[in-house]
Amino acid sequence: MLNKLIIDSGTRLVIEIKNNNIICDDGKHEQLLSDQLYNDLDGYVTDSGITEIFASGDTYVTRFTYNGVWHKTDVVSNAAGSGKIKGVKALTVGLYKNLFYSVYKNGKNILVHHIMGSGIDKVSAVDYLGSRCRYTVFCDGNDNINIWYVNETEELCSAKYIWSQKKYSQKELHAQNVLNLCVVPCKSGDTYIAVVQKNKGYNEVCFKSKSDENFAMLGFGVDFNCDVAVVSTEGAVYVQWIDSKGCAESVSYDGGKTFGRPSDVHNIKSALCKMCAYRCVQNYNVKTVDLCVSGGKKLLHESAIIELLKKETENE
Repeated sequence: MLNKLIIDSGTRLVIEIKNNNIICDDGKHEQLLSDQLYNDLDGYVTDSGITEIFASGDTYVTRFTYNGVWHKTDVVSNAAGSGKIKGVKALTVGLYKNLFYSVYKNGKNILVHHIMGSGIDKVSAVDYLGSRCRYTVFCDGNDNINIWYVNETEELCSAKYIWSQKKYSQKELHAQNVLNLCVVPCKSGDTYIAVVQKNKGYNEVCFKSKSDENFAMLGFGVDFNCDVAVVSTEGAVYVQWIDSKGCAESVSYDGGKTFGRPSDVHNIKSALCKMCAYRCVQNYNVKTVDLCVSGGKKLLHESAIIELLKKETENE
């Protein structure tokens, strides 16, 4: 779940959940945006330069809008009933706000798609999620919303919301026995997919491009709670994962076709945990939302990620 968002659109803002409250740091002072209790957040900068942050509590989602002054609006209030909301993700398509979040109710995690804008306030269920509520969303070049998730039977699935038709395509099944995932789009139009997958009593870190037929195993014998992340840069693909044994990395310099042997990541303390904890919005047209640090259609270069991670480490 995301708990820090770095907005860099001329004015650098760091929005963070501290002690379950929403805090904004503009580099000069911290401002308490709300003393309500929140679990995670996400956001973007619109084409007109307005910052919009969405934060979820147990039974509510709040929008914080910044255009020189912060404004607070309740978006979802007690909609979950006895359920619990978490894992909020946000992106824009034109003038429409698209929220995704999971609602735990009657023993199941329901992935919800909430569209708002121009007189529309539509909520629909996408599918049931697994126990860890792992999913990611991003837009393609046609403004269609791609959703990748682990469902309740530990299958890696994808669905596409076709914006021009305002409906979902048929869901696709990509792999079984999946515990965790990280999916990012790349400039070529392909999609990079990293998963933690169970195989004959062991857990493995595996990678493939969507255009590839099979996954390639990169890491073996990882923990059940292992987290994984993918960073795509010019000519290189970095796959990192972290579990109780530490943080490891495998790198491809040919666009994900082949990877080197995994190596321990010693220079950045808890690198993946921090990478999964926040992302950076660097331009106005933010279309990607993921566990990785990203900025719009152009993915952030790894040097920027390393810089951000080092700053966090220095404060420990």
